[in-house]
Amino acid sequence: MKTLKKFALLLFFGTALAGFVSCGTPNNVISNVSSTSQSISKIESTSDSILDSNSEFESSFISFSSSECSNPLESSSEETSSTVLDSSREENSSELDSSFDGSSSEKDSSLSSPENSSSSAPKSYNLDGAINYLKTEYENFYNYTRSDYYLVNKVVYLENEYTIIWSVNVDCITVNEQETNYWIDVDESTLEDVPYVLTAKVVAPDDTYKEFSFERTLQGIRSASSAVELDLKELRTNIDDYVGSRVGFEGTVTNYYELGVYIENYDAETQLFYGIYVYMGFASTQDILTILSVGNRVRIVGTLSYSEIFGYQISNLKYDPFNPYNPNYIIKLGEGYEGAYREVTEDEFFSQVEIDGESFNFSDLAMNTTISMSNLKVIDTYTTNIGGENDGAITLFCQWNDNSITLRINAIKNANGELVFTQDMFLNKTIDVKGILDQYAGDYQIRIYVADHIVIH
Repeated sequence: MKTLKKFALLLFFGTALAGFVSCGTPNNVISNVSSTSQSISKIESTSDSILDSNSEFESSFISFSSSECSNPLESSSEETSSTVLDSSREENSSELDSSFDGSSSEKDSSLSSPENSSSSAPKSYNLDGAINYLKTEYENFYNYTRSDYYLVNKVVYLENEYTIIWSVNVDCITVNEQETNYWIDVDESTLEDVPYVLTAKVVAPDDTYKEFSFERTLQGIRSASSAVELDLKELRTNIDDYVGSRVGFEGTVTNYYELGVYIENYDAETQLFYGIYVYMGFASTQDILTILSVGNRVRIVGTLSYSEIFGYQISNLKYDPFNPYNPNYIIKLGEGYEGAYREVTEDEFFSQVEIDGESFNFSDLAMNTTISMSNLKVIDTYTTNIGGENDGAITLFCQWNDNSITLRINAIKNANGELVFTQDMFLNKTIDVKGILDQYAGDYQIRIYVADHIVIH
C-alpha cells in the first residue's frame, strides 16, 4: 500500500513537471532535461520522507481529495445503500448465529419466510366477484332459444379458479357435463314455450360455494313458426277464414289415401275429434312419405285450399332433412298411435252441435275423422270397372233406420292380388263398419280401407 501511494505522488509531480517542461521554448528543452532528472530525484526523496514521516497528513490529504471530487447526492445515496446492505448483513449474521444457539430453527424460519408467513392465515376467496363475472358473461345470452348451447365449467377470477356446476328444473332440457364445458341439450320437438330456471353452483378451491339462477325460456315450435298456429278444432270451426293461409297444427295420421293422408286430433273441451285431409302430391320425397306413415304423430305446416271435388285439404308440404325440427316444415312427433274410430249413433251423426255460441252439423265437424257405425242395411251396390286403379272398389248405399248413408270400400286385395270383396257379398245384408268420414261431389260417405273393418251379419 505504501508503494502504491509513493507511485501516486511520483505520478502527480511528474505530470506537473511535464506540463512545465512542455511550456518551455525549443532552445531550452535539452538544458532542462538534466535539471528535470535532478528534480525527479528530489521529488522521489521528498515523497519518501512525506509518506514516512507524516501519516496523519497523508490521511487528511486522501480524505480531502475524495470529498472534493465527489457528488454530495451520490455520496448520500451510496451511504444509504451501504447502510441497508450492512443492516442486511447484520440481520443475516444474527440469524445465522441464532440458528446455532440452541433455539428453535423452525420458529425462526417461519418468521423469515414470506411463504410460511402468508400461509399462517387462511386464504379467502371472492365468490361474489366470480358470480358477478359469470353473470356478465351469461345474463343476456340464451334467454329465449330452442337450440342447444354450451356453458363453461370453470371461471378464473383474481387468479383463482372456480368450478361451475349447472342444473335446470325442467325435463325437456338436459345438462350434460363434458371435459371442458357443459352441453345444454334442448328438446327441439317441444311445441309450446317452456319457462325454466338455469342454476349455477360456483365452488371455490376450498369447497365453499354460492348459487345463483337465470330465468330462461325454451322457445316452442309453435312460437317459432311463421305459419298461423291453430288446432284442428279451430281449423274446422272457422275453416273458410283460413283458406289460402299457411297453417300449422298437430295430429295423428290415421289412413293413407291415394297421394295423401288423413289426420285427426282430439279436443278435450268438446270431447270430439277433428280432422283434415293432407295432400302430399306427386313430388313427395321419401322423407315426407316416411314421416306421414299411418300411426305417426306429426306436426303439419301447409296451405289450406278448397275444391268442389275433394273439399278442404292441406297441401304444399316441405321437410328439412338437415333440421328435422324446423318449425315451418312438417315434423314427426311420435309413432305407435292409431285412429279413434269413435262409435257414432244415427241421432248424433245427423245432429247439431253448439260450439262457442255457434251451431254446426256434427257431420261437418267430424269430417276426415275415424268413426264407427252399426246396423247399416245395404240396399244397393255399385262396383267401379273403368279400367283404372280403382277397379274393384265398391259403393254401398245403405239405410240407417230413417236416414241413408253411402259407404265406399276401396279395392282391397289379398296377398295373391285378388279382390277380397264383391258387391254380391253385401246386397241386402246388415253390416257394421269402421271408416273415415269423407265427401265426394258434395255428399258424405264413409271410406273403408281395411277388410277387418267390415262385419257382415
